[in-house]
Amino acid sequence: MEQVKLNKVSEKSVQNNSIFANIEQVKLNKFWGSFMQILWPPYTAMTMVLIVVWTTTAFGFYGMSIWFPEYVRHLEIEKDQDREIVTANRTLAHRRFGGLLEDRRFERVRFVDVTFEDTLLSRCIFEECTFKDCFFRRVRSSKTFFIRSTFKRVDFESTDLYAFRFIDCAFANSSFRNTVEDGCGLDLDLTTDLSDVFTENLIAQAAIIPGSIVSSYILDKFGRVKTMVTSLLLTSASAFFIWFLDTRTTVIAFEALFNFISISGWNAVDVITTESYPASLRSTGYGFLSAVSRLSAILGNLTFAHYISVSKALPVLTTATVLMVGALASLKLKETKDTLM
Repeated sequence: MEQVKLNKVSEKSVQNNSIFANIEQVKLNKFWGSFMQILWPPYTAMTMVLIVVWTTTAFGFYGMSIWFPEYVRHLEIEKDQDREIVTANRTLAHRRFGGLLEDRRFERVRFVDVTFEDTLLSRCIFEECTFKDCFFRRVRSSKTFFIRSTFKRVDFESTDLYAFRFIDCAFANSSFRNTVEDGCGLDLDLTTDLSDVFTENLIAQAAIIPGSIVSSYILDKFGRVKTMVTSLLLTSASAFFIWFLDTRTTVIAFEALFNFISISGWNAVDVITTESYPASLRSTGYGFLSAVSRLSAILGNLTFAHYISVSKALPVLTTATVLMVGALASLKLKETKDTLM
């Protein structure tokens, strides 16, 4: 009797698995059928044009979104380098350093009986220096490195001076005691004002709000294609003003303007994509193009990340070119303003 019950349960389980597999197979076939339909006539040409528009828009917009904050950081680094104090070929003896010690560079300096106590070392470089009978007590550090330096009878107590901060250094009769445990492993700049970073991002993102309100009006007033073409052309032309960005304030202001102008193009792309396909293919078409744009956005981030330390001509020409291509491609799209959903 028990064997019969087990057989029935097993048969029922097999039937349920079979039904589930059939349902999944039907869903997969339905998706594949819809996907192939957006690639075949009469939607082939339109889908190809939309792929170009989505990829160029995502590449330019997300590429610049990574370039703006990184370029602000680059300007801050250049500013720090300009105010860096260099001490070279000297002997510092019987000295005590405390508090904040930042933007300092020591080259071939001999530290004799020097104490670093309750000190924050920020963006300090010690290159080919010699430390003799010195003490480091309760020292925190960021962006600080000791390069090809020698330590003789040096005591490190309660510091966060980990091994990666010592590059090709030599130690003799030196000790590390009560070293602070490793944190997240990132060499963060401890003197950075996080409120400034938040404010920069807030200003840039806040510009999207009025831009979206304006675009919602002009989309219905002038149509999807005209709005998209105008937005992409203006954004492409505005890229040439990147050449004149040389301060943190101008970069933030231009980023806000860039977002304000470009959001109309993004909204137009979303709307025209939705209205270009029939209801049965709408979600498939939009989902496919959105996925393609995400790949383009990743490529844009990786590409523009390499433009930070080189000439500004590269982001200018790249942004202007890809957005111009997107604007010209969008001229091939049909106006969907009066299309019945």
